[in-house]
Amino acid sequence: MIVDPAPEELIRAVVRDLRGEVKAAVADSPVSATVDVMVSILDVVANQLEHRQRMMSEEVLAIRMVVDQVAQQYPEFAVGAPTASAAQPLSPAEHTALTDDYARLSDVLARLGELQWTMPDGPIRQAIAALFAQRLAHETTILGGQFRAAGRDS
Repeated sequence: MIVDPAPEELIRAVVRDLRGEVKAAVADSPVSATVDVMVSILDVVANQLEHRQRMMSEEVLAIRMVVDQVAQQYPEFAVGAPTASAAQPLSPAEHTALTDDYARLSDVLARLGELQWTMPDGPIRQAIAALFAQRLAHETTILGGQFRAAGRDS
């Protein structure tokens, strides 16, 4: 029994039951495929809940650090984001603030992506590319590491 379950633990318990007892009891193929879709969606949601806050915090800090570098080396490229030095650490209770900051800095990341093509190759351009690689890695983790078609066990 889970005493104080995290939301992702509750979802994983439901997924376990859907994969086990419910799936075994379903004989109708279309209904079985629907159960597979539900399991797939719930897996993604559980992964998001488990990893999202940590990943958002990492990305917010990384984007702010690159914004600092850009501002120092290329003051003509104003990207309109708070710098890392202005950042205050967020507690878990400030999740809404983190989510808002992440969304705002995602826009900044998009502008940095455009900006990188106008600057010479070098450490800042590589840092911007690393931000995109980090975002892709985080999204892949959230999706469970790979794409899985519902209704396919392998």
